[in-house]
Amino acid sequence: MKIILSLLLCTVFSFAKEFIYFLPKDSAALQKHIEKLIKTSQSNIDIAMYNFGHKGFSKLLNKSVKNGVDVSVVFDEKKVKTDKKSRYNYLKEKGVNCFIANKKMHIKMAIFDDKTVMIGSLNWSEASFEDNYEIIYITDDKKVVNKSKKIFIDLKKYSKK
Repeated sequence: MKIILSLLLCTVFSFAKEFIYFLPKDSAALQKHIEKLIKTSQSNIDIAMYNFGHKGFSKLLNKSVKNGVDVSVVFDEKKVKTDKKSRYNYLKEKGVNCFIANKKMHIKMAIFDDKTVMIGSLNWSEASFEDNYEIIYITDDKKVVNKSKKIFIDLKKYSKK
């Protein structure tokens, strides 16, 4: 009886929304979810992405900046220099706060309005959505969001603009 009551209380008092996507199977659903998160963000979007070459997401981030959303992206230096599909230059030209990590930046994370975080193995490239096995976790759990925000602040602190 104690176990059932504990499970019931955890269910009743757990208000965090959580989503897990497994690619390539859930690719279309995840892309729509990310697009919605970008489009509905009103104050800030913070992204740390090893490989960022997704044109569609870049264009949405550009629109977000035009709408007054503060967008910051931390990139991996080697990927920016060697990958012709990197969106670093495009985003920088459009007013996105772009940073280059001082070490290999292999994190794949995005934080939307300091309320929702996306973490996992997925790079923001078309190939990652089409060809790879990837896993993504999206949550609004405050502990996870706050920990992710602290990580992002550290990434920016130790990166160059």
